[in-house]
Parts: sequence; structure tokens; C-alpha cells
Amino acid sequence: VEEMGYQPFVQSWLEARFGADVEALNFHKDLFEKYVPKILTYKMLNCREEVPIDDFNAVQSLCGLYAALATVDNGVDKENNAQGYNAICEKWFVFSLIWSVCAGVDEAGRIKLDTFLRDIEAQFPPMGRVYDYYIDLKKNDWEPWESQ
Repeated sequence: VEEMGYQPFVQSWLEARFGADVEALNFHKDLFEKYVPKILTYKMLNCREEVPIDDFNAVQSLCGLYAALATVDNGVDKENNAQGYNAICEKWFVFSLIWSVCAGVDEAGRIKLDTFLRDIEAQFPPMGRVYDYYIDLKKNDWEPWESQ
């Protein structure tokens, strides 16, 4: 499995999760392509993990966390929020990415990944680090953990 990488797992997961909804499947495939290879490569070359995790397990964790969080109860509702669907999906995807693929790095790695992730997608508030935010369900936007 390791020689094949994580891509077959992701493809299978996407098909199982989104099935006939080709638009949602392709959107989520694009999210994986936008973030995952870049983050995994950058992390491998520039960061130290407190507890090393291989790419396959990191991506598995990402999928599991995203599946648990990207729910109708958390604002992911294509039928009733078609206009905001992609934006909220991307927020939950990035949140899941941070707390799976990017979670195990040391403090210096978090600083580096914060900058790198902001270079890929500038959706975060300017203050603090990406690790300092959660998704507020009322606003469907990033809020600092401190505000809770």
C-alpha cells in the first residue's frame, strides 16, 4: 500500500462519500490536490514531527476528521446553502488538514506551516497562527479559540 501512496485511498474515499454527486466529488478532489501534496512535501522538508506519522496515515486521519466535521449540523448543506457550500467545505477541509496532517509538528514547524498554509490560501484572519482558530458555526467563519 505504501508504494502506491495515499491517492488510491483518497479516490476510493471520495467515491464512497460523494458517489453520484460528480460536482462535489470533483470539488473535493481539487481540495486534496490544492493542499495535500504541497503540505506533505513542505512538512517533510522543513518540519520536525514530535511523533512522526507517514503520509498515508496522515491523509487517513484527514479524511476521518473531515468526514466527522463536514456535516449538515456544522453548516455543510449543499441543498440549503448551495451558494456557500464550497466555501464552508474548504474551511472544514483546511481545519481538518491542520489538526491531522499538520498537528504533529513541533512549535518551529507550526510557525513554518502557518506561513506556508497562508501562502496557499489567504482565508485566515491576519492575527495569530492558523492553529489559533476554529470555525464558528453561526458565522461559518474563522474565530480565535480564545473567544470561546
